[in-house]
Amino acid sequence: MTKILVVDDELLLRDVLHDYLTRQGYEVVLAGDAEKALESAEKHKPNLALIDIKLPKTSGIELTKQLKSSYPDLCIIIMTGYPSLDTAVNAMQNGAEEYIIKPFRLDELNKTIKKHIVDDNI
Repeated sequence: MTKILVVDDELLLRDVLHDYLTRQGYEVVLAGDAEKALESAEKHKPNLALIDIKLPKTSGIELTKQLKSSYPDLCIIIMTGYPSLDTAVNAMQNGAEEYIIKPFRLDELNKTIKKHIVDDNI
C-alpha cells in the first residue's frame, strides 16, 4: 500500500486530505511541522510526501531538501497558497517533483499522485 506523508500546519486541510486519501486506498500519515515530518518519515517510510511551502520554523523547501537527502527516492509534491515562479523553480531545484496551488481539487491531486506512484493495490 502506498504511504503518503501530509505536512501542513493547517489542521483542517490535514484532516480533509487524510479522509480523502484514505478513501482512495492510501495509507496516510500526518505532520503539522517539519520536525514531526522528519520523525514520521523515519518511522513510516512514505512513498510520497505532500508538503506545504509555509511551515512553522522552517520552509517546505528546506524540509524537501532534508527529506531528499535521507530518502532520495521519495516523491515530493509542494503545496502553496502563495504561488510564484521563484518558489516553483526553487522547489523543483531542491527535489520536488510537482508544485500545486491551493486551493486544488481533490480529484486533480489524486491524478497528480497517481502520476508519480506505481502500486498494484491502487
